[in-house]
Amino acid sequence: MRSTTVFEVLFLVNLLREVSGCDNCTHTPFFTPSQLVVKHLDPTSATCHLCPSCQRDIFDLEVSFGKKEHNTTAILWTVNKMVEWNTLVVCFYVDRTSAEGKQCCSVLPILVYEPPDGVSLSIVNHTGPMLEARVYTLQCEVQNVAPLKKAHVTFYEGSKQLNETQVKDSPALRPVNETYSLQISAQKENDGAQYWCKVEMVLGPEGPQPPPVMMSQNVTAIVHYRPQRRGSPPTDDVIVEEGRPLHLDCTAEGNPQPSYQWVLLPDSVQAPDSSIINITAAAPEHSGLYTCSVTNDLGTLTVDFMVKVKEKPKPYLVIVIAVVLIVMLIVAVAVGIYFYKQKRHGEYSPSRPYFQSSHSPVPASPKTA
Repeated sequence: MRSTTVFEVLFLVNLLREVSGCDNCTHTPFFTPSQLVVKHLDPTSATCHLCPSCQRDIFDLEVSFGKKEHNTTAILWTVNKMVEWNTLVVCFYVDRTSAEGKQCCSVLPILVYEPPDGVSLSIVNHTGPMLEARVYTLQCEVQNVAPLKKAHVTFYEGSKQLNETQVKDSPALRPVNETYSLQISAQKENDGAQYWCKVEMVLGPEGPQPPPVMMSQNVTAIVHYRPQRRGSPPTDDVIVEEGRPLHLDCTAEGNPQPSYQWVLLPDSVQAPDSSIINITAAAPEHSGLYTCSVTNDLGTLTVDFMVKVKEKPKPYLVIVIAVVLIVMLIVAVAVGIYFYKQKRHGEYSPSRPYFQSSHSPVPASPKTA
């Protein structure tokens, strides 16, 4: 293979400054692999192929570094360390069969990447506990990643994904630092939640599989909220039979942990130090309004219980009622027996109010003058 003249080299340098000016040839040289995805400072290689029947005066690679090995229809380019971030590799030949010396060329796409050195998560302008219903900004900081547009960032709460993956369309090819943000509203359900972010380098099928991934540390959310009832608040009166147990519970959730105070009670009940009142046997004097006050730094919850104790009938009253019922029963039975006997002897007809003789009346004798 003859050497390239100085004139030809200068011509090719000018030509390759505007690669888009290469002619669209029938037999364009091609690379295997067709594109490279290589980690910065890693080795790599590619081969440019020329069709065997192509007539060429010059067949070469235009590249600023690396090693080239020629044969008749192929050029192998190898690099021990990919030190460049923006590398142009052009394979070309000159078709001497054309009158104007047509140039045919191909460019090897090369993506040089660097996974982030570090990923960290923080809450913007905030330390300590969050307050319920306040909005806070999570910030994911990605350090020294290249190219930036290949870094896909996602926020998580535990295993739950919080957002659509964020991608910044940046032309930067060298490593840069970047921040990604997401706003959240603190709720009591978030208390104790673990927040974190993930950076995934999406490099396409030519890149490493699975793609490089780096995750931040976990940030534990502490959410302070005012006291709230665990169950539904009582809506009806609490009715209990006399002698039965009475149980009132005003336990609530809150952060910080709330304190309890019973502020309104019947005179017969002593206020407990806890959220629960237990009375073993309810008595009429336990009826009344019970008010529980639940308090922490963020507010106070008041819970009311209206208690009604149903009294049992008194023993003497039970006896009196029983005697009256027995007497009424005896009287009813006696009356029934009496009427039954009268009916059997034919001496009583319900249609006649008085007893009458069965004999016909005798007419009185006329008085004599």
